[in-house]
Amino acid sequence: MKGFGGGLMIGAQWLIAKRVVLYWYIIGAHYGKLKGDGSAVTDLDSHSASEK
Repeated sequence: MKGFGGGLMIGAQWLIAKRVVLYWYIIGAHYGKLKGDGSAVTDLDSHSASEK
């Protein structure tokens, strides 16, 4: 898979503890593109005809 994306958001962040941060986003926009192929191999012998 190949892709890219980016965006802007408006919000705030607060440091609650030494390593804990709270993020709050009120509005934002995102643009992205993803291109790829997917395939799978499975054994369907154990399934009934209606499950296949």
